[in-house]
Amino acid sequence: MKLTVKIVGSLFRPEGKNLLAWEGPQGSTIEQVLLNLGYAPEHLRFLTAAVNGVSVPDLDAKPPEGAVVLISMPIGGG
Repeated sequence: MKLTVKIVGSLFRPEGKNLLAWEGPQGSTIEQVLLNLGYAPEHLRFLTAAVNGVSVPDLDAKPPEGAVVLISMPIGGG
């Protein structure tokens, strides 16, 4: 399975890049992709994702082959 992973904001960037080509097992979840890229399990709860421009409810989503997965961390303020 091949995906493009785009990382936005001030997140850790594997290989120092914000756009990565990722290849792994078919049916991988976004969580599995992030763990494979080196993100710590305890940090995943702070991240949100979108697949092909559509927000997904959680990191258990399984993106389709060739998808663009955008990873961000929501911030707030007042």
